[in-house]
Amino acid sequence: MLRNDLNIRRIRSFFKALSRIRFARLPLLILLLNVAFHNVQSQTNDQDTSQIKELTIPMEGETGVTSEIDNAYIEEESIFGTPMENYLNWKDRVRDKTGFSYSLMGLWLYQYATTSLTDNNNGLGQWYRLPMSWVLVGRKTGHSGRIEARLEYRSNIGALPAPTTLGNEVGIVALNPGFGYIQNFPLDIAVMNWTQMFLNNKLGIAIGRLSFDGYMDVSPFQSLTRGITNRSFGLNPTLATTGIGALGFVIKGDLPGGFWLGLHMYDANAVNGEFNRDVFKLNEWLTVFEAGWTHSDEQFNTDRIIFTYWIKDERKEAGVSSGSGWAVSASHQVAANLLPFIRFGHSNGGGGVAALTALSGGIEWGFRPDQAWTLGVGWAKPNSGTSELDLRDEYVAETSYKVQIIQALQVLLDAQLIIDPANATDSSYVGIFGFRTIVQL
Repeated sequence: MLRNDLNIRRIRSFFKALSRIRFARLPLLILLLNVAFHNVQSQTNDQDTSQIKELTIPMEGETGVTSEIDNAYIEEESIFGTPMENYLNWKDRVRDKTGFSYSLMGLWLYQYATTSLTDNNNGLGQWYRLPMSWVLVGRKTGHSGRIEARLEYRSNIGALPAPTTLGNEVGIVALNPGFGYIQNFPLDIAVMNWTQMFLNNKLGIAIGRLSFDGYMDVSPFQSLTRGITNRSFGLNPTLATTGIGALGFVIKGDLPGGFWLGLHMYDANAVNGEFNRDVFKLNEWLTVFEAGWTHSDEQFNTDRIIFTYWIKDERKEAGVSSGSGWAVSASHQVAANLLPFIRFGHSNGGGGVAALTALSGGIEWGFRPDQAWTLGVGWAKPNSGTSELDLRDEYVAETSYKVQIIQALQVLLDAQLIIDPANATDSSYVGIFGFRTIVQL
């Protein structure tokens, strides 16, 4: 036991030392490395660079800026075909000519709860995103550099609370049924960073204002367009989080055999829609170590295993204790239209996490190219924080039916059963029924 405690203290000391890295030196390092690799590349003019992809290593997951943009450029199978073919072709030409690409996303989610701790059983939220990427150096090489940005706004609609707030009102602690649809996210350039690739895209660095969920413990079902809305499947409730737009950096690099390693650091005091001017003064960080494996780069979006270990510093002014934990996520495409996944996480309860331990899994069945059915089940031990109250475990089952109407329009019918909502001790279950619409241009 003493030896284990000593090892844990050593690991925390190591990450604490990393948190003292001066961010001001990183842009200079990136610039020097880019110049060096540009010189190397210019000496190998006989190399065919036309086949080199802009991104080889798994730098980000489905909610990352570049990933969301790439998904918008894919021609989706739909019931009524693709009436926007000319528009999509124009976007392709712009990207090929200038290196600039973008997407426009609008999401609306309505939810109805069968019971509530208040008089409100309805939730309605809206979510808008404009991700943009501009490759400015090294296009079609193995050392490209790009600016990534995302304009974002989220709120409730009318007098109804946003779905995340509705989940709190019905007494759910860890397995929020409308996670992400919040009502306190003002219009903001939520993401603004530089991403630089090296070594034929085997090494990548992103630095600036980052969205942690685009890089940390990424899972196929974190995508906003998948058939789930419960937090259990989209973002592990045992993970420490921070605000979208946290100042920080991410470094990821390939290893032989399909393995990769990553190191992340984010401002632990970041708040959605705001810029923390005291980030270096407070010097409090969310630090993440990541190790993963994928069968191939082409199959990364479906076939991968990721281990994540995180440490979050004590936030003294906010009065939040330090914390640490780990998580594992895995998915594998077992057939052309069948994608199962599983994820597990554990934390010591510090860092403001929602759960101490959580396990979830599920499967997506694309029984038609334009339609999919999803089923997921999950369990979590909610974190009572500083309270001595022992919250009961929460369980969830979610199923949905997703239809791609046209290239730009998707609708989803969703039903969830939450068993033993931790803060609603008079209720043994609550049903959540939802309807989601997504427009992506």
